[in-house]
Amino acid sequence: RRRKQTHACESCNKTFPSRSKLERHFLIHTGQKPFKCSSCGKSFRQSTHLKIHQLTHTEERPFQCCFCQKRFKIQSKLMKHKQLH
Repeated sequence: RRRKQTHACESCNKTFPSRSKLERHFLIHTGQKPFKCSSCGKSFRQSTHLKIHQLTHTEERPFQCCFCQKRFKIQSKLMKHKQLH
């Protein structure tokens, strides 16, 4: 049986299943935010956070409530809204 390889952070000893996840985590300690919004200049540690932020610069609302037809930019906001019905 193969042992799962883990990658430990040298700063806090937290472990991660992959080198890429460790590298992403390490940005917390360095303060680096390599993903910059081209519209407003705000920076983020993760590309996914930048993508979510970029929705604030558009009117696009792709997620719609099936009960009241209200639309949302982010799926998690729709899910929270649906709990009200």
